[in-house]
Amino acid sequence: MMQSPLTVPRAILAVALSFGAAFATAQEVFPSRPIRIVVPFEPGGSTDTLARLAGPRLAEELGQPVVYENRAGAGSVIGNTLVAKAPADGYTLLVGTSAMSLNYGFANKGVIPKIPFDTLKDFEGVALLGITPYLLLTSTQKHYATVSDLVQQAKTRSEAVSFASAGSGGSPHLGGVLFGARTGTSLLHVPFKGSAPAMMALAQGQVDFTYASLAAAKPHLDAGRLRALAVAAPQRVAFLPGVPTLSESGVKNADVDSWFGLLAPAGTPKDRRERLARAVNAAMGDPAIVQRLAQMGAERTSMGLDAFDAFVKRDMQQWDQFIRGFKGSLQ
Repeated sequence: MMQSPLTVPRAILAVALSFGAAFATAQEVFPSRPIRIVVPFEPGGSTDTLARLAGPRLAEELGQPVVYENRAGAGSVIGNTLVAKAPADGYTLLVGTSAMSLNYGFANKGVIPKIPFDTLKDFEGVALLGITPYLLLTSTQKHYATVSDLVQQAKTRSEAVSFASAGSGGSPHLGGVLFGARTGTSLLHVPFKGSAPAMMALAQGQVDFTYASLAAAKPHLDAGRLRALAVAAPQRVAFLPGVPTLSESGVKNADVDSWFGLLAPAGTPKDRRERLARAVNAAMGDPAIVQRLAQMGAERTSMGLDAFDAFVKRDMQQWDQFIRGFKGSLQ
């Protein structure tokens, strides 16, 4: 069959246009539209506050608006699921936290329902926002001057030594469980509905100790109602330099903290994650933001893209190993 005189030119034009579109896509300047950051907790909470610190500076660095969206519920699982299933194009990010690590372990243990995504495989790290070390705190109404005093009481007192938490399943709860496991003591967990009532119960001497962030504990520390026995971190912290670490106090491998960072859906191009990481690092280096982090009791170590990704996955695996291997109650 004889071809129409226009057939070949049209075919050539179609090929040329397809190559042009591919070239334009490849040359797209990222980002070219707003970045959405999903916060998997309620507005106004510690995660939301820390996540939004860098918002204005981040928008300046990227040259695009940064839009925060709170999707709270199920201990962060709702927001996490939304991002895990989002397009891997760099335009939708998650404020990941250590709650992901605990949920991963609890789900594998069967304590909570199966999570609708693969925590280890469905996200890739972008940048660390901050780490909040936890303090081991007691009431000034109690006679514990050191961690050793607390451990001694837990081993010899007929009545169980108790610890408060802001609710079952969070870092303060697991901190107490870990402390008991590392010291070989049987402790009584007393969960409360939030950190404020847990702090008040501790200040009034209703429980023996708790793990908490500086932000939660500071009003009571300043008022002389609470005493910090140790920092659950590898090194002492700048805001309480006289308080020893748990390791210095004789309790090894019992550190607990909360980390906060930006994660992207798995498969997000590395060059886009690198672009985002550079912007985050520049924003978080702003002196005003550094000062605000310090006031919140949060610390930030600069990590490369791969180092942060490895940090997140290591935290998940370590908590999973501890939770799945724990023989006692996790309630």
